[in-house]
Amino acid sequence: MKPRVLAIVVAVVVVCAIGLYFALSNPTSPAPKVAASPTPAQAAQTTPAPTPAEVVPPFVQQKNNLVASDVGGVIESVTSEYGPGYNGNRLIDGRVDTPWKPSTGTLPQEIVFSFFNRQAALVNSVVITAPAATAPKEIEVWISTSGLADGYQKVASQTLKSSGLDQVVSFDPVQTNFLKLRILSGYQPGTVEIQEVQISEAQRADYTPLAALHPDITVWKHSPRHAAQRGIEWLQTAAMEWQSQHGCYGCHVQSQAMMGLAISKESKYVVNENCLQELAKFVEAKQNQDGSYFNQNYVTATQFAAMGLSSSDRVIGSKSAALIKAADWLLPKQEKTGEIPIDHSEPPIDQGSLMITANSAGAFLQAYGESGNVRYKQASQRALAWVAGAKPETTQDKVFKIIALSRYGNAQQKQAVVHTVTQLKSEQNQDGGWQETAAMKGSNAFATGQVLYAFKQAGVSVESPEFSNGVRFLLTNQKENGAWPSTNSQSGRPSEFAPTMWAVIGLAGSFREAECAEVERFPDKIVIRMCSRALFDFNQYNLKPDAETVLAGIKSALLDRYADAPLTIEGYTDDIGTVPYNLKLSMNRAQSVSQWLLQQGIPAARVKPVGFGKAKPRYPNTNEENRARNRRVEIVVTLKPGSQANAGMSK
Repeated sequence: MKPRVLAIVVAVVVVCAIGLYFALSNPTSPAPKVAASPTPAQAAQTTPAPTPAEVVPPFVQQKNNLVASDVGGVIESVTSEYGPGYNGNRLIDGRVDTPWKPSTGTLPQEIVFSFFNRQAALVNSVVITAPAATAPKEIEVWISTSGLADGYQKVASQTLKSSGLDQVVSFDPVQTNFLKLRILSGYQPGTVEIQEVQISEAQRADYTPLAALHPDITVWKHSPRHAAQRGIEWLQTAAMEWQSQHGCYGCHVQSQAMMGLAISKESKYVVNENCLQELAKFVEAKQNQDGSYFNQNYVTATQFAAMGLSSSDRVIGSKSAALIKAADWLLPKQEKTGEIPIDHSEPPIDQGSLMITANSAGAFLQAYGESGNVRYKQASQRALAWVAGAKPETTQDKVFKIIALSRYGNAQQKQAVVHTVTQLKSEQNQDGGWQETAAMKGSNAFATGQVLYAFKQAGVSVESPEFSNGVRFLLTNQKENGAWPSTNSQSGRPSEFAPTMWAVIGLAGSFREAECAEVERFPDKIVIRMCSRALFDFNQYNLKPDAETVLAGIKSALLDRYADAPLTIEGYTDDIGTVPYNLKLSMNRAQSVSQWLLQQGIPAARVKPVGFGKAKPRYPNTNEENRARNRRVEIVVTLKPGSQANAGMSK
């Protein structure tokens, strides 16, 4: 090959080799394809991005929530229920793990709330917590200051979201005693659930919070009145349920529930009046033509009915023809001695002629009051005379002897109960309770509630060790649903009606005062008044643990508002005991409160303790209830010129 041709061939080979090298080491990307536009059908099938799941923070109860059960909030009524029903209190129990749902799926549902002791309060919002899927949708808020059943005015309406978050329904601040929540619709057909309802207390210059006006709100959760209120709510619901399911008269159900609810209503507890009236109507309707009850054991059944009817008539203010007929039927059953013998024995409820005769004595007196027929009064007097002379054996015998003679007896008969009271005190068990008979072992609510009510009728102080220990037993043994169990009993048919009824009566009939602290205002001073049992044990002057909670609430709500005002701590007693003893006790109690205030940083120059002993009673020392009111400690805030006692102090 010629050199020139060879050079050309070599050059071509080199160029090709170089090109191949660059092609392999740095390949070129293919040209991008242009995506075709989606058709309308394809566009419709495109899945949107998923909505993030709602994050619900842990539930936290608001500090200004007035309707929490722990601070005296109450559910007065729920649609289709008597009171809150079994589940209504789930709305105000501070928990969200057990939501409330109506017993019927019908809407609207109405829920009526009230505050501590049904006091008026300034409110400006309702906070509703509900599961997202079953939350209420359309709701309304109504308020009333005139009464539970009337005078309502609408203050708000709102469409809630399908959300698990707290939802606030706000409105202008308004003062009210009752607040009604109306649920008109829900997001899930036929199902509405609410985990918690909170009602917020508003602030205003001329308004003082309820906790400042009633310092014992802070210890309401652990109080006998709170336990009694829970028992009342269980009792009225359970009694109506039993009546609906059985359709018959049960002496241990309707009559005992009527007695328990009547005594509770007299003591200013929240009682559903419709329940009491419905029970009475049912008992009246089940009466035999001759005035008796049941188809056997007529005496026992009839005296229970008469007891229940006389109780409801007394508190409702009605006159029952059925009571008169029952009294007429019982009259010829009374023996010349005054005894009405029992014709059925099923301990512990149907046990002993003392109970039968004592109940009949009360029914005869009520019949006399309604009719004016002197035969009933005479029958009652004969019955009381027999009761006074009868020898009690069981705890129930002793209890009914004390109750009948203390309530209805003459002066001599009332004095006769002292020995029986002493007997019962000696039979108290170490756990604070009582048993049904001396031979039995183990306390129960049935006997303990009976004894406490008998003690109260006989004038035993609720601050006495026996009473305080009995109350502690009942508070310790109450079930979560508000009832008391049937334990350590002679009963062959255990039921919670009788133990709950007597526990309620023992507490509600004894602790009649809704509050143990109050605030009174004058132009030149503010007087904060606390009963001694809120602060001290019986005849003691060291502060109880709960007392510090009460005093802390008073300090933050009132004393801190008047940081420079002089404080006089005044101790008082009742008229029992010597003058020197009471002066010393009252001074020691005043000093205990003063010392606590000093420990909280209040300067000693502002605080002056004084003991007045039995001087300056606020009420006549004629009965135990008045004496309990006179045993007190008062903190007097002396206002400096220019201060206003009424600033921020409206009820």
